[in-house]
Amino acid sequence: MADASDETCTRGLMVSAGYRWLNGMPYMGPGHNSVLLRENGEMYLVSHIRKLQFLSEDPGAGLLQVRRLFLTPDDWIVSEAQPYAEEVFWKVRDAVIPGLYERIELRPSMPQGIAHAHPLRLFSDGRLECCSIIGTWKRVDDFSLEFTYGPVHEFVHMEKGLDRDVNKTTVLLSGLTSQGICTWAKKTV
Repeated sequence: MADASDETCTRGLMVSAGYRWLNGMPYMGPGHNSVLLRENGEMYLVSHIRKLQFLSEDPGAGLLQVRRLFLTPDDWIVSEAQPYAEEVFWKVRDAVIPGLYERIELRPSMPQGIAHAHPLRLFSDGRLECCSIIGTWKRVDDFSLEFTYGPVHEFVHMEKGLDRDVNKTTVLLSGLTSQGICTWAKKTV
C-alpha cells in the first residue's frame, strides 16, 4: 500500500471486481466493503455493487453483495465465485467435477473495468483447456483442486452452491494463481 511507484495501479490482491458471466447480468464497481467474521470462523466480504449502466441510463441504486471468503494454504484470501445466498455448501463428488465451466480472472487494472467469463473445460483424465491455455487439474482434498498450466499453479477452493442468475445448484471454484490473480468459475450441475 505504501509503494507509490505503482503508477499503473496493478499491484495487490483483487478479491472482487466488476464481472459478467456468459449468460448473467453484468455488474460493476464493487466497493466500500467490510469483512464480517462469524463465531465459527467463517468470513464474509460485504460490499455494494451496481448493475452495468451506460452514461445515458439512470444510475439507479447500488446493490448489497455478500461473498464468503476462504484462505488458501498459504493464508491468502479468495472470495466465493457467487454471492452468498444463505445456502449450505456441499462437498463435490469426483464424477461432478469434469465439465464445462465459466471462468473469470480478477486482474487489477486502472481504470477498473468488467472482467468477462471465458470457457474452461475440465476433462475426466485430468486435462484442462481455457481458450488457448492447456494444462492439468487434480483434486487435492475434499474442498480444493490444483490447476497447472505453463509455469502457473493455481489453488482452487471448490464447493457446490447456488447460482442466483439461474437459481440452480452449481459447482463454485474460487482460485488464486501463483502470479497473485484471483479467479472465479462456475458450472451448473
